Amino acid sequence: MKIRYTLTLLTSLVGAIAIGYLLILSDSKSIWLFLSASTIINILVTLVCLHTIPKTLISQHKIALFFLLVLFASLIPSLGTFLLGIFAIILNRFYRTAKTETMRLAKTPKFIREKMLKSQTLDERKIREILTSESSSITEKINALTTINLETSSRANLINRALLSETADEIRLLAFSLLAKQENEINEQINHLLNKLKNTSNKIFAAKIHKHLALLYWKLIDFNLAQEDFVDFTINKSLAYANKALKEFPEDNALWVLLGKIYISQNDITKAYDALNRATRLHASDRKVLPYLAELSFKNKNYEEMKNYLFMNKSLHNIPALSPIINFWEKAT
Repeated sequence: MKIRYTLTLLTSLVGAIAIGYLLILSDSKSIWLFLSASTIINILVTLVCLHTIPKTLISQHKIALFFLLVLFASLIPSLGTFLLGIFAIILNRFYRTAKTETMRLAKTPKFIREKMLKSQTLDERKIREILTSESSSITEKINALTTINLETSSRANLINRALLSETADEIRLLAFSLLAKQENEINEQINHLLNKLKNTSNKIFAAKIHKHLALLYWKLIDFNLAQEDFVDFTINKSLAYANKALKEFPEDNALWVLLGKIYISQNDITKAYDALNRATRLHASDRKVLPYLAELSFKNKNYEEMKNYLFMNKSLHNIPALSPIINFWEKAT
């Protein structure tokens, strides 16, 4: 990198000296010759400078930036040419520093991040405002994004995925890193279990692995980690392994709850009801079943039944995503 900086600085300096020398020698009769020569020099210097500026910063506006830099250098003969090199080096160093800081935050262990951000008590609404506001600085956005990711959740990952189209490289890179880290951890567990599955002939042990695999594939869906093109594939994998596990564990209420969620995602209302009611008969906890039964009632536009499910157990109020919904329907009653 030092070699690139040196080359950029020397090129801009030589170009500036050459233009300055031409300026001294030129007179009113040779003004067009001077302008032509200085423009060619500025074009060459600009091309060198564009190689120093990170491509991700200029990929969408490279041509416009090229003409802008040539114009700037031409308007300030000699000095403008030298400033091109300074500008390119400063922009490169700024980008590398910001990128390093972004990766540091992405890799910082959770307990350290909590200490770093313990003074920040941003709620989700405020965090969304910071991340979507054009007036927020890069540092503010990085802190907000890191704060909401202190605890892994599907809502945090919805924000992460939305930020993959963010124009600021630092934010896009951090969001990608946070998603990739979670996805890689789950995929590593899946591959580990698949290797175990190949080496066992015990039906019970294989069924336990099938259950674990079904839950892991569903976790990719539940935490919004599956890429759009692989959502159906991942859901079908979870369904297939859940059905295999049920052959050995037909009384496992967790598997029936999982089937209910899968069928809801596939909009198969009848099968979802059957699976969740089966889970209820097998003593699955209300917190795991009632929210999904309420969702099915809402899909069927049976609002009275939906409210009955929501009001059936007061502990549902303690579920952050469900509490505002229950409060709404309590007031509407």
